Amino acid sequence: MKLKGDFVAGILGVGVLVIGLFRGVPYLYKILISQLEPQNTTNIIGDYSNLENLLTQKKWKEADRETFNIMLKVSNRKRENGLDTESIKKFSCLHLRMIDLLWQKHSDDKLGFSVQSEIYYSLAGTKEYDDELWKNFGDKVGWREGGKWLSYSDSRLFNISQPEQGRFPVTRYWQGKFYVNDIFLRAETCKVKHISFSVVNRKKF
Repeated sequence: MKLKGDFVAGILGVGVLVIGLFRGVPYLYKILISQLEPQNTTNIIGDYSNLENLLTQKKWKEADRETFNIMLKVSNRKRENGLDTESIKKFSCLHLRMIDLLWQKHSDDKLGFSVQSEIYYSLAGTKEYDDELWKNFGDKVGWREGGKWLSYSDSRLFNISQPEQGRFPVTRYWQGKFYVNDIFLRAETCKVKHISFSVVNRKKF
């Protein structure tokens, strides 16, 4: 069953994160890579090295688009050029965990799906879309200013040196037919957790 597979993958992933914290980030990275589904491992190091390079340089907008492109590739939705609720529900837990891990690592634990998910649920987020809740979430993570949503092309969205907690990835602006809370629900199913790199950031990745 798919649900059972997701549960096992989630439990496995939590174990990997715990082991990684004790053994160091390089070990964590290698284990996550080695456990990616066979059909998705082709050129995976190259795929993630580009995202990591962009994050290292704090090129937030380029990293955001690269994250979207990786998710399209993993979901086999490059032709559609967008995600939908069903593809997010089936999205690889291990790829989702790797994306989140890189965003956390290169932002002093401030960015990533797990960080956004924590904020969402702290605002009493649920499985259902709630417009007022999304406005509160947008205000919290910096997607709104003066009571209005910032457009993806608005320079204020990305041209910042110290982004708010949970500001990126800017999933609200990606193409497709889905709500952003679909990603948070997938992160919850996959047990993608916000971990602190403050202890391990001193180790070479």
